[in-house]
Amino acid sequence: MVKRHGQEQMASPYSTGGGGSVLEHRYGAVLLSHLLIGDPIPELGADADPISIRFQDKISSPVDDLVAVGRTPDGAERWLSIGVRRAPKFTRSEAPTADLLVSYLRVVSANWEEVSAGRWRLGLAVASPNQAVQQIRELAVIARDQPDNAAFRTAVTTPGRISQDVRDRLTHFDALTKKAADKTKELPASIETAELSWRILHALWVRELRLEGVDETDASFTVARLRNIVPDGSVTAANDLFRALENLSRRYATSGAKVTETMLRQHLSGMRIQTTIIDWPFSSTPPTTQEKPKERPSNNSAAHGATEEGTEDAATDFTATLDGFPNAASSSHILAQFQSAAYALTERNDRTWRPALDTVELIGELYPKMRQRVINLFCTLLRCPTDSHDATFRKEVQAVLCRQLSGPLTLLGADRQGDQWTNLNLDLHGARLTDFQLEGAQIGKLDFPGAHLDGETSFSETIFVDHANFSNTTFAGQTYFARCQFNDGADFSGSSFLECSFGRSKFKGIANFGNSHHTQEASFRMILLNDTGIFDNANFCDGATFEGSDFRGDVRFVDTNFGPLGHFESVAFHQGVRFNRARATQFDFHEAVNLGGAIHSTNWPSGWMSFDMTCAAIVEDEHERKALVEPCTTCRHRSECRLAENAKQRLEEDFFGQ
Repeated sequence: MVKRHGQEQMASPYSTGGGGSVLEHRYGAVLLSHLLIGDPIPELGADADPISIRFQDKISSPVDDLVAVGRTPDGAERWLSIGVRRAPKFTRSEAPTADLLVSYLRVVSANWEEVSAGRWRLGLAVASPNQAVQQIRELAVIARDQPDNAAFRTAVTTPGRISQDVRDRLTHFDALTKKAADKTKELPASIETAELSWRILHALWVRELRLEGVDETDASFTVARLRNIVPDGSVTAANDLFRALENLSRRYATSGAKVTETMLRQHLSGMRIQTTIIDWPFSSTPPTTQEKPKERPSNNSAAHGATEEGTEDAATDFTATLDGFPNAASSSHILAQFQSAAYALTERNDRTWRPALDTVELIGELYPKMRQRVINLFCTLLRCPTDSHDATFRKEVQAVLCRQLSGPLTLLGADRQGDQWTNLNLDLHGARLTDFQLEGAQIGKLDFPGAHLDGETSFSETIFVDHANFSNTTFAGQTYFARCQFNDGADFSGSSFLECSFGRSKFKGIANFGNSHHTQEASFRMILLNDTGIFDNANFCDGATFEGSDFRGDVRFVDTNFGPLGHFESVAFHQGVRFNRARATQFDFHEAVNLGGAIHSTNWPSGWMSFDMTCAAIVEDEHERKALVEPCTTCRHRSECRLAENAKQRLEEDFFGQ
């Protein structure tokens, strides 16, 4: 049995074929930079301060290429055992990957208590891009959020949750796990292959490395971070430091070293390195955290104004010390990094904006208390006129925002390295966006008034915790709000839709679609309105369906144009409902029910039923006036007519509103 701190002596590091690759050495240098600077390692967790990096440590960990150890706030250690492979295919016939899984199996079988407690994680680092590994990462994200193998298998087989290609990859993974299990005699016979596969995926954190060839983004970003600890802050000095770390990584791998920060600084004693992190600007000439931003010339006045707005937003609120950092110095350092990157993003410099965007995103990943600031910056950039930045820049900023906010089971969310960003406010008023995909998110307050969204827009399965304001927004393509939850009301008044679907969405608070315009058929199938719904003066040019919906509060369709069809089949009305002057070529109320209400209308469409007399359904104003003179047939056996009562009260208090 393998124990983390056991006494069993294992083979030498290189005899197992784990070391020696350029990719592994460069990634080791990246991990050493985290140790040197004190930045959290994403796969180890934002709450863990790195305290050591171990190279080819077969004695302590069966997965021995690299091991990162961090200290969590409760004083305990968390381990990340990383296997580095250039291009694993994860097919059932691939022997090298089966060998890697052997080491993973030893961890999750002999040390499952630590793994399940979150004290020991598995890592897989590969060269990017790798489609098979991306599919494995998607499975790992699902497995991580399931309590056991049975729940995981149910989640994977749920229709529409993942693609068939990902399911097929799980089949290959199960076969590889069985092959790996057959190679080791250390596994309890009682643990089935499917359970072992889930355990590995449950503990697995995947990272695609951009350290070689035409894409060395991770290396560039590491150099940018190292600029903060070299005295002159130059790229040259930071690059020299990274090369030194790479050489040390190669040396540590051959000796199986256990490296602490003190030991690393000792081995770098010949280089000039700050013992504490200094505040060094990201770009060449930004203002310091105490200076007011300097005006930058621009040939485009609109773009310049937008840049000033972005600069102010990025600068004014980011100089205060934050809670949640180890000390005031680290707080100041992170704020300075953020501000410098923010200025680089607003400068519209093609050379610097990509590393600056990576910097801002990673700050949000590592420091949750910075996430609202990061989102504010992204929103500011996206609100700028479209000609203030090129299309590629806007697309990348939007992609980062949507990736971090989207749910883990969505296509974008599965591509995220860390945890989902939730309960953050978005202000995108007046923004012009294309193919905006924000699915499975949990948003705080959302402001989209006056925005223009081209292409396909999707907020499906998103939870809007606070008020969602989409008033006067233009949705110029297919729009999906399927299975959303609006917990504090939603305002779509005056908005324009080409084609929209709100199927199975739930609304609390006022749902206002008054004066909205729908060019193609609008779908509100099986929505739930817990409070007031307003559709007054809405224009459904190609019809609207509310089939199976549940209206538990008052709902109004006054002066609404349903075009060819107003479809209300199997709808349930619980309170007052008004269709005054509503028009359609055809209404369908088949099996629609009023769960309480007398109806003073002899020409209500067939299929309408009433279970008792507790509320009123109004089709035309004349029905109220008629009720004052003579009760409807349904009410004649009673002493009073509910509809007549409402008519009287309306005369005094405008009970039903205008």
